[in-house]
Amino acid sequence: MAAALARSRREDAHALIEAGRMSVAGVQALLERRIDTLREALSELRAVGKLMSHAGARETVAHVDELARGAVELTLA
Repeated sequence: MAAALARSRREDAHALIEAGRMSVAGVQALLERRIDTLREALSELRAVGKLMSHAGARETVAHVDELARGAVELTLA
């Protein structure tokens, strides 16, 4: 009886450890996707910055707010 109880507890412990590993893997995958999204947003902002440096001052000021808002919304989505 004691051996069966010990085996059952070991199996429970192994199941909990495996569940923890799966949870950590899921969180890591989610973080990697979020990091990729942020990298893409930063890349787009850099590209916009380069384009805006070539545009005139009026066009730059007129579109900065709109472009930044769009980039933030894209990142949050």
